[in-house]
Amino acid sequence: MTVSFIIPTQGDCAADVEMAHSVASEGDEIIVINGGESAPQEVDLYIEESDDSGTHAINKGILAAKGEYIKTIGNGDINLRDGFLQAIAIMDEHRVDLLQTGGRKQFGMEGEWLCLPEGTNYGTQYGDSLQYGGSGAGAIYRRSVFAKAGLFDPRFQMSDTEFVIRAIISGANVKFARVNAFVKEVDSAIRERERIKQETLYLMAQYGIPPLVPPTLVEDPVWDGGFS
Repeated sequence: MTVSFIIPTQGDCAADVEMAHSVASEGDEIIVINGGESAPQEVDLYIEESDDSGTHAINKGILAAKGEYIKTIGNGDINLRDGFLQAIAIMDEHRVDLLQTGGRKQFGMEGEWLCLPEGTNYGTQYGDSLQYGGSGAGAIYRRSVFAKAGLFDPRFQMSDTEFVIRAIISGANVKFARVNAFVKEVDSAIRERERIKQETLYLMAQYGIPPLVPPTLVEDPVWDGGFS
């Protein structure tokens, strides 16, 4: 159960590399794709060349990866080792291709839990990633899912959300597990609010997704490792 941690950067990414090392196990690999100023890191693979976006850089990392699972790390996201290892074990046991884990989204000093209630059946409807607002910080991918659904589409700010839609369409086994695995600061998403709104409307029209209703999230989650 080896993991390839992919870190896209435009320069110094020492904090993200340190985060990857804190989560990685023996046999895992850490890949840095640096499209900016030279800042070599002590990692398994360091690629320094220009790219069009962070998504473009991640795709380079996926093509170079050797691990059975793919995890992206960036933007100062915090990954919780115990939750991450639990998630990998769940994916291995149930042959999950794409697992969205739970965690904490921070909006400055305020925050909310990302945890879906039992019975949601996440991964069965095309619009699930739009409906429930999953976070790329909590997503883990079986490398073979990219052979089914293709790579991330760099045209989208919401490339991880759009990819979930294609993964479901391709027949991949997509799940949400009640595992506390990350903390994400979402200030950047607020700055891109209008672009995200337009992309959401485009994806709804493109894939025939019905109007979205406000999702029900669990305010006091129980992290029991089950599927929602």
